[in-house]
Amino acid sequence: MKTKDVETTVDIPKQTLHFYEDKGLLTVARDTNGYRNYSQENIDTLLRLNT
Repeated sequence: MKTKDVETTVDIPKQTLHFYEDKGLLTVARDTNGYRNYSQENIDTLLRLNT
């Protein structure tokens, strides 16, 4: 799932997603172009962090 889709799904802004990744709270895979690709496990983690 791309960043924009995650922003909409979990209602967390892009900056917060990147902050969580920078702090090691989230490990996000990257595609060949370097774009973040969020997994279902990432979504579940974000939902827990956002409660």
